[in-house]
Amino acid sequence: MARNRLQIGTDFPTVERVNDTAVDAQEPLAYTVRETAHLLRVSPRTIYNLIDNGTLPVIELGGRRLIPRRAIDRLVAEADPRGEPEP
Repeated sequence: MARNRLQIGTDFPTVERVNDTAVDAQEPLAYTVRETAHLLRVSPRTIYNLIDNGTLPVIELGGRRLIPRRAIDRLVAEADPRGEPEP
């Protein structure tokens, strides 16, 4: 019988289901501008430019700009000549 992975010392699964989609509870659904810049190894200014020209969508929440993880995956997939995001 397959079971969800459990974090050591907790009873909470690290993989959850959201709208019939498996979501890794360890990975955020959205990142700040600084976190996105770090992930893509570019400057925060580059991320702001991508936001300003409409290439990268944002969620404005609590005075912060958050970039959805799926938008980052799409950006990488479009830049990859194979058209596939890396795992």
